[in-house]
Amino acid sequence: MKALSKRLFSPIGQPSYVFFFLASMMIGATGVWVALAEAWLTLAAPSQTGVPNSTQSSIWQDPSVAKSILTFFAGLGSLSCMQIIVVEDTQKNLRSFAIVLLLAIISLAIMAALKDHISQGDASFYLISGTVLAIVTWWIANWDDGKYSQLPAVEALGGELDDGVAGDSGGFKL
Repeated sequence: MKALSKRLFSPIGQPSYVFFFLASMMIGATGVWVALAEAWLTLAAPSQTGVPNSTQSSIWQDPSVAKSILTFFAGLGSLSCMQIIVVEDTQKNLRSFAIVLLLAIISLAIMAALKDHISQGDASFYLISGTVLAIVTWWIANWDDGKYSQLPAVEALGGELDDGVAGDSGGFKL
């Protein structure tokens, strides 16, 4: 739990990591945005889109929206779990946790697909749960990438003024 809470809360203080996370989620979910836009346009003006008027009352009942969310969270979550399983060297118990998460994500994906196949628009619980779990898993898997750590602003100037001088003056007359 200690390692997991560290992975969840440590990156919050790194603005470049948070911005990278937000950009990754926005760009990675492009298929979801496209499906939502198409469903919205079809629902808003079916005569202009050339798609016959359907019985849908919400964009969330569109099967392409459900499929795009399903593929987004299944891909994101399962690859994030695999990243933890393959990369984690020091805390091997997180590998077991990642296997459990992977099984949960696969189960949610199967349940969402079955539920949406039986009745369109009824898989929202599984889609939302899977998406939240996948996003948190991505955050946990990528938490400690040194590329996103920012040094304090004074480091570029040589450090704090109160710090001692590096080295010594041995062999020199001062």
